[in-house]
Amino acid sequence: MLSREGCLQRQNDLIRFLPEKCDLILITDPPYLLYFNNLWIEQNSTNQNSLNLFVFNENERIVFTDDSLFESASTSYAETIISSRWYGKKYPVFNRKEVVVREFSLWLDKFRPKKIAAELVSLPGIIQKAVEDRGILLTDISRELNQMRVRKYPDEIAEIRRIAGNASRTMDIVADSAKAGMSEWEIFGSLYKEFISIHKEQTSPVGDLVSDYRVSGFPRQRAVQTGDLLIIDFSPYVNGYRADIARTICVNSLPTNSQQEYSDILQESLRHTEKLLCPDIPGKVIYDSFLLFFRKNKIDKYYISHAGHGIGLKHPERPFFVLNCDETVPQGAVITLEPGLYNNDIGYMRIEDNYLITETGFEKLSFHRKTLKQTSY
Repeated sequence: MLSREGCLQRQNDLIRFLPEKCDLILITDPPYLLYFNNLWIEQNSTNQNSLNLFVFNENERIVFTDDSLFESASTSYAETIISSRWYGKKYPVFNRKEVVVREFSLWLDKFRPKKIAAELVSLPGIIQKAVEDRGILLTDISRELNQMRVRKYPDEIAEIRRIAGNASRTMDIVADSAKAGMSEWEIFGSLYKEFISIHKEQTSPVGDLVSDYRVSGFPRQRAVQTGDLLIIDFSPYVNGYRADIARTICVNSLPTNSQQEYSDILQESLRHTEKLLCPDIPGKVIYDSFLLFFRKNKIDKYYISHAGHGIGLKHPERPFFVLNCDETVPQGAVITLEPGLYNNDIGYMRIEDNYLITETGFEKLSFHRKTLKQTSY
């Protein structure tokens, strides 16, 4: 989970970034509840439909929640938690969000702020109405929040580094154990099983697992065949953060000469481009590095996807390494490089690593194998 120091630093930085002074900052979007206050609401849980508010300024920090989430809210670093009675297996079930709004509205009547900063795109309408009905001005901070997320704080980096390391260990185990006759879903299930046994935390496994001519997609019941090229693109999601890595294997067989040639070029393109990584590198330079490398090898027409993106609190994150990318990559960003080649005559393949941009270059966070060959071949 995120540290007290990191959460307080982000709160103070946001206050400093505000374009105009406000009495309060109001956070309602679940990822930002984690980002600013270490309050993580697991989306695959009975609390998915809850409403939690975090309000803060230089002097106070308050969480509004309901009694079913009071224990979870104790992980936050707010000095005050205001919990509304909702269910508790003793009372009739009224609208869960409404009880929190009611308590928040009473608090607004007492505190009487004149201006509140919030991300309007994610602000629930019932909250917006409660604020505006009291004549309180709302100012949008969507741009400031989006900009803050690009550069990661030390506690975020620690979370992503641990996830990326355990995702890499998982990838090597599962890629070598995949066998002809297994369904795509079986292999995907083994990713989940291996990862949680290593990482030992609740996880939502996300990613692509495709064994035919698809660039991406959820697994299907299709049984993989000997000689299939199987793309395993694995993005385990833990406590609000994730890694995003990929490998392609030739199932239970040696690759053809053409497949091996493509794989060698793909791996070399990754090594070539990662050497360019440094603070403030233009995203277009990253995309063009792969494009020109493939063009030199006369296979650029099979490079039809993006070259990577940022990773962090939301997914995928800025910057996006595409043909018309106009962003740079700052120190502290965590990114993926994700080259792929998609040739109907030879096969579809993709590899992906994760990187932290450092003062002097980069730190590679993932370390899984990228070869087409499984270790037994």
